[in-house]
Amino acid sequence: MFVKFYYRWATRSGQQRRDERRSVLPLRRWYWHVRRYVSRRQVITFQHDGKSWPVRHGNGPDIGITDGAGPQAEGIARAVAARGGLPLPVVQARLQAGHRIVHASTAEAGLLAWGWIVLPGLAMGVGFESGLSLEIGDGMSYLYDFVTLSAARGQGLYRQLLDYAAHFCLAHGAVTVGIYCRAENLASHRGIVAAGFQDGRTVTVLRLGPWARLTVLGRSWWCRVGSRLTLRALIGTDP
Repeated sequence: MFVKFYYRWATRSGQQRRDERRSVLPLRRWYWHVRRYVSRRQVITFQHDGKSWPVRHGNGPDIGITDGAGPQAEGIARAVAARGGLPLPVVQARLQAGHRIVHASTAEAGLLAWGWIVLPGLAMGVGFESGLSLEIGDGMSYLYDFVTLSAARGQGLYRQLLDYAAHFCLAHGAVTVGIYCRAENLASHRGIVAAGFQDGRTVTVLRLGPWARLTVLGRSWWCRVGSRLTLRALIGTDP
């Protein structure tokens, strides 16, 4: 019986194969449509208050911070857009809003890794999870969207960038620097802790259509997708 079934399946015509693909295509589309509006994410938040710093080892790539002004900043912005897949207008809008790029590069390879910095006093919301955004708050800085190119991984660039960025933020008026990663991203977790950040809280985000439920320290609440959350509440500095 199995042999007969397999023979019919293996010898079916090209038209039959195309018909089969068309029949499952609506199911695939429906599945990915649902995935856009129904999801469950768990993230871990971290904070740095300047009390713990990693030991720095040796020399590495050149690390700097750009604020969007000047020809060098334009080159960094274009490199981030080209190598990171982020549209150039989005990169430029972030820089115009006051966000900074911390980046690592070499003369030979060019841009190797980068991430974004929000300094205290900036009101622009920053994307979070499941259509939500973050309001950073006074006295706080936030680090997000860090990328290390595959050819440069394994060199500790993520830790070095976080270390450099945290120093920069605390020197520019921040009392606390916040960051988060998804719970399953163990590599990011290790890099963040190695840069001197301390675990804050585990946050679970459940999205159901236009609503999202957040759970922090056993407390849950619902909010509409598109709402702004306070970074202070998520990383654990609320009284």
